[in-house]
Amino acid sequence: MSMPFSRVNKGQTEPLAALVAVSAFLVGIGLYGAYVTDTLPGTNDRTPEETTIDRVWADLEDNGVFLAHESPRNVSNEIEPVSVPNGKYSRISVEVYTDGTPETIAVARFDDMGRPLSVEDADEPPAEARMAKRSVPVTVETHAAVRSGTLRVEVWS
Repeated sequence: MSMPFSRVNKGQTEPLAALVAVSAFLVGIGLYGAYVTDTLPGTNDRTPEETTIDRVWADLEDNGVFLAHESPRNVSNEIEPVSVPNGKYSRISVEVYTDGTPETIAVARFDDMGRPLSVEDADEPPAEARMAKRSVPVTVETHAAVRSGTLRVEVWS
């Protein structure tokens, strides 16, 4: 007579396999949380001007350089409406330094709907405008003549 099959081990999992499964689940939750934080408005601690400067630079740069040597640029047409903050006014400028003195070589202004404004007709940013700036390389006389410049973004309501 044979012994009936023991069901004591049925449904058990190897400890290593369970650990891998739980770890994969936790990594998935972490990745989802990071995705939601970056995509939902109001869930990250970046300010509108910090986000805007990154987006505007992506619109204006060419291989990591602002090309100003070829012809005057109409940066208002190069900046995508989604690059500027919705519901806020903004002013974008690029300055180049010659002997330590800044010279503005490009300016664009946008209304609270992301539409370009005439630079001449737009008011100056108010004193409470928030600002972000970053150093950027700028070509001047030729493609090889690169100087230090500043991309500046001002944002206000």
